[in-house]
This record gives sequence, C-alpha cells and structure tokens, in this order.
Amino acid sequence: MKVVTDGDPAKVCAVLEHLLCDRQAAAELLALHRRAGESADATLEELLAGDGLDAVAVRARPNGDRVTLRWVLVHMIEEYARHAGHADLIRESIDGATDL
Repeated sequence: MKVVTDGDPAKVCAVLEHLLCDRQAAAELLALHRRAGESADATLEELLAGDGLDAVAVRARPNGDRVTLRWVLVHMIEEYARHAGHADLIRESIDGATDL
C-alpha cells in the first residue's frame, strides 16, 4: 500500500482520518508545518552566513553546555532517522511489505 498525499488536505485527511477528521484542520496543519520549515530554513541560512557550523547556541542546555550548530544539525539528523524508522515499522505493520 503506497499513500501519496501531494500535500492535498483532502488526501492528508483521508490518510489520517483517525487523527484529523476535517479538511480545514488538515490544511491548517500543513500550513503550520510549511511555516515552521520556512522559519527553520531562514534561521539556518542566517547562522551559516555568520559563524557557520561553529555558531554557538545562545541558550545553554540544562547541563550548562552551549552546543554548536554542527551539534544541533547532527542531533536533528539522528532524530529524523529515528522517527523515520518508527514510521517504517508502523507502515510495515499495516501493509506487511519489507525491503522497500
């Protein structure tokens, strides 16, 4: 089973019917996601234009460390990969397909 939504709120709503039951909510969720991505892209471009990957976070972590942009990007890649793996397990439990 392959699901392609192409960002269409109606298709997203159909796929996530158990979570989002109206097209307005799906459209709002997609718009929010796009705005968050645009904001992150703008911030990343600004930081890369300045100190680059060695830019240091303004706020310290709870342990007092101030991390670099490089650390943040590597952490985000790790988290993204972890969640993609979880999504793949869910998809596999639905359609049974492996080796995709």
